[in-house]
Amino acid sequence: MAKTTTPKIVIDDQEYDYESMTQEQQTLVNHVVDLERKMQQSMFQLDQLKVGKEAFIGLLKGALAKEPQEESPQDIPPMHIKSAGPNDGTVTRRFNGG
Repeated sequence: MAKTTTPKIVIDDQEYDYESMTQEQQTLVNHVVDLERKMQQSMFQLDQLKVGKEAFIGLLKGALAKEPQEESPQDIPPMHIKSAGPNDGTVTRRFNGG
C-alpha cells in the first residue's frame, strides 16, 4: 500500500500538520490558499491586459499614421495615453488654459 502523507503547513519557519489542526484553523488555511490562487490569477490577467493595451496602442498609432489629423476644438483637452511603464493603466488628461 502507498503511504499517505498529510499536508504540512509552514508559517514563519514553523511546520504544522494540516490534519491535526482545528476546523477553524483548516478553514483559515483554505482561505489563505484560495487568496494566493486568486492573486496569481489576477497577476496573470493583469499581464494579459497590459499586452492587450499595448496591442491597441500599436493599432491606434498605425491608424493615426494613415489618416490626416484634424485640428481639435479648443474646448476639448487632449488625452495622453501612456505606453507600458511604471504607471501602467493610467490615462491622464492635460487641460489647455484656465
